[in-house]
Amino acid sequence: MSDFFIALILWIHFSSSLQLVIFTKTEPAYRFNESNLPVETNFYGNFYGYDQSGKPLMRTFYKFEETIVDDSQRLYVANDDCYFEVVAPEDMLMHCQFRLYRVKEKTVSIVHQPIEKFTFDHVQRLIYVLRGGDVIRLSHNSSKAMWKVNNVRDFNVVDGILTVLHENGMIATENATLANVDPRNFKRLPIFAAPDYIYKPEKIEVTIGTDSETDQFVIYVIIVIAVSIIVFVCETLAWQVKKRRKLYRKEATSRLIV
Repeated sequence: MSDFFIALILWIHFSSSLQLVIFTKTEPAYRFNESNLPVETNFYGNFYGYDQSGKPLMRTFYKFEETIVDDSQRLYVANDDCYFEVVAPEDMLMHCQFRLYRVKEKTVSIVHQPIEKFTFDHVQRLIYVLRGGDVIRLSHNSSKAMWKVNNVRDFNVVDGILTVLHENGMIATENATLANVDPRNFKRLPIFAAPDYIYKPEKIEVTIGTDSETDQFVIYVIIVIAVSIIVFVCETLAWQVKKRRKLYRKEATSRLIV
């Protein structure tokens, strides 16, 4: 296979990871620019996908002292000393005193300890915790350190993409700085990075802790196979054309000699 087509396959693989968009943590969510940075309130919003028209979908809730109200008007009891995130109806994660709890249908269970902070990827339905400068992805089978970060005030993971608010007010992804805010005004991320919209059938939601890397690998293999087939066909056609040209030149030379 020629170097050009090898480069083409690698470009298809890596270019997908570069198609990011920055949204505001609002309802509705808007593409971020310097003029629409939202102020911090008692509103909490988390991206969980796109509708069929490409509109970002947000799962939201409001915190009023010791009460949380989600986007379906359900009420949850909250403690001011803990940090909460509603992940599904009647299903909430709670971080208190270096422990992560899950409160589901009024039943409380410990998920992980010790931790410093946590977030929930509402697209892949995975829990991430911060401990000792490592962002760790939790799963039923094993936990895995995914990123090394320092001076973290808040962090967010959307479909496997990390966004961090640092103590100095810098907001960054793995590869780029998105904005710089006054750290006196923000305890939580006002914006986040997400994969750009690509039209595809809706995914069926899976349970907390399910890893989607297998699906991503299968898609990658399909793309590589498809591109390989196209490359094979193109190179076969090119070889046939080259062979015919040689044959025509040989016939033309024979006629001239005669």
